[in-house]
Amino acid sequence: MVLKELLNLGLVDDEAFVDWWLEQRATFRPKGKKALMMELRLKGIDRDLIERSLAEKVDEAVLAKKLALKRLSFLKKLPSEVQKEKLWGFLSRRGFSWEIIRKTLDEIF
Repeated sequence: MVLKELLNLGLVDDEAFVDWWLEQRATFRPKGKKALMMELRLKGIDRDLIERSLAEKVDEAVLAKKLALKRLSFLKKLPSEVQKEKLWGFLSRRGFSWEIIRKTLDEIF
């Protein structure tokens, strides 16, 4: 009964929540699609809605490159190979796919 009332008032809207969540993540703590999928699934969001939203609103390549360049500024004194290893680990822990990480590192180095 309470849930119906909240739905009628527009206070429970999974699609709006997913949009907001993805926007916040992209702005403040970018993550790859795998990590975003897991976070939203843990919040009880339907898998189809997540997949659709991720496909429409998340450009992993852009996020990975932005994140890698930012992190690279902290690693600039290290040898190039060490920088690559550290960036690889960092991006993989953030949920980016192997293909995206490889492409990003190829563009940067």
